[in-house]
Amino acid sequence: MTLQNSLKMKCNIKVDRGANCFFSNMRDLVNHILDLNLKEYSLFFVSESHKITYDGTNENPVKNFHIQSLHDSIFRICEYFHLDCSFYLKQRKNVIDFLESCIANSQPALLIANSQLFTYQKPPDYLKNAEAKHMVIVHGVDSKQKIFYAFDTYVYETTAIGDTYEVELPYDEVKRFSFAAYRVFLSKKLNVEDKIEINYRKILHDYLNVGCKNGVNVFTALGDDLKRLKILPKSLVRKYLEDIHYFLKIRYGFVNQYLGNMMDDILCFQEHKAFAWELYEKYLEAWSYLFARLILSNYMDSPKIIDRVISGLQQIEECQRSFFYYLCVHCKNK
Repeated sequence: MTLQNSLKMKCNIKVDRGANCFFSNMRDLVNHILDLNLKEYSLFFVSESHKITYDGTNENPVKNFHIQSLHDSIFRICEYFHLDCSFYLKQRKNVIDFLESCIANSQPALLIANSQLFTYQKPPDYLKNAEAKHMVIVHGVDSKQKIFYAFDTYVYETTAIGDTYEVELPYDEVKRFSFAAYRVFLSKKLNVEDKIEINYRKILHDYLNVGCKNGVNVFTALGDDLKRLKILPKSLVRKYLEDIHYFLKIRYGFVNQYLGNMMDDILCFQEHKAFAWELYEKYLEAWSYLFARLILSNYMDSPKIIDRVISGLQQIEECQRSFFYYLCVHCKNK
C-alpha cells in the first residue's frame, strides 16, 4: 500500500564513478551501511563473478545467465559481509510501495530494471539485443511529484547526468520497466569488536582459490557442448556461437577491468608484479585469440571453426589457472 502522507526525502549516501553498474553500486551501498572503504574489484571476487557459470540446457542460457547472476551475486555479497536482504520481484508486489518503504526507513535500495527505463543513456547494441538490465541506487523520493531520485554511477557514453550522478525516475516508468529491487541492511548494530575488517588477502584466498578449482571448469563444459554442434546446419551453429560470443564478452569485460585494477594492491614485491603482469598479458592474449575465432565463425566451415574455438577455450583455461594460482600464492593484504 502506498504511503498515505506525502513523502519527500533523500538518504545521505556517498557514491563514486564505477566501472560496472552492479559492482560500483554494491560497493557504495556496502560502504555506506558498514562504514567501510571497499574497492570495486573486491565485490567482484566476493560475488564469485570470476567463476563463470554456463548452462547450455536452457532455452536462452545467455539471457537467463545475465539476470540470475545478479540476484545470486547480491546474496553472496550480503552473506559475506553479514548483511540481510529483502527484495521485490515484479510478479510479487508493487515496486513503488517497496521503494517508498525503503526510503521512509532511510535505507537506499538497489533497483534493477530494463535499460529502457534509463532514457538519459544509450547502451551498446549488443546489450540492447540481450534485453540487458541496469542497476542504480534509489536514495530519495517525492511522492507528490511521483518521482524517485537515484544515483547512476555507470552511464554509457553520456554527459546528461552531470557530476552528481543523480537522476530522476518517474513512478510510471519505474513500474513499467523494473525487474527487481533489493533492500540491504544490518539486522543489528555492530559493536566495535564486531566491525568487519577489510582483508583483501582473505577475500582473494577465499575466492581466487575457488576460481582455480572450479571457475576454469566451465571452459571444458563449454567445449564439450560445442563438439555436439558439428552435425548441425551452419545457420544454427552461427546463432549458437553468437550467443556464446556475447556471454564470454561480458565475462571478459569484468575480468580485464578488475584483475588489472587489483594487482598493484595485492602483490608483495616488484618481481612478483613483473611476472604476474606477464601471466596477465598471456591471459588477455588467450581471450583475444578466442574472440578472433568466434568472429571467423561466419566465414568458415562449422567443424573447423568449432575445433578452433575449443582450442581457444582450452588456452584460456590453462592461462587462467596459472594466473589465479600465482596471485593466490603471492598476494598480500594491503
